[in-house]
Amino acid sequence: MSTTGAEGKETPKRSRRGEETRERIIEAAKSLIARHGPDGFQLQNVTAIPRITPPAIYNHFKDRDDLVTQIAEKGGHMF
Repeated sequence: MSTTGAEGKETPKRSRRGEETRERIIEAAKSLIARHGPDGFQLQNVTAIPRITPPAIYNHFKDRDDLVTQIAEKGGHMF
């Protein structure tokens, strides 16, 4: 199965789902960082969000610092 992506290219459905998972992880992490600060944020708290598992996190990010860095680079106005 495939769908047409934003650039008009065919994108596998799995890839789109992976991007949605990545965005859910980022949004959950941003919410937790807003509450606890970057130093109080832990990856295990992200896994409390439905449909976010440790393998999903590590599929998209090397570690906690990688996730925090990518949030900051993406528009970390909270830092």
